[in-house]
Amino acid sequence: RNDVMYRQFSSEFQRITEQLAASAEKGNFDQAALKWMDVTMSCIECHRFVRGVMVARETE
Repeated sequence: RNDVMYRQFSSEFQRITEQLAASAEKGNFDQAALKWMDVTMSCIECHRFVRGVMVARETE
């Protein structure tokens, strides 16, 4: 289950960073800034998940 979740978070991160790069290459810096926020949020969500899994394992 954890591997599946990691792959999901990883593919989402890659998708968003590709969109960020495409926006920047087109000179659409407003869109790139929004994509940067999406990248940051995807990091936060993944780290929150990992923390939850690690804490759950330590308390078992």
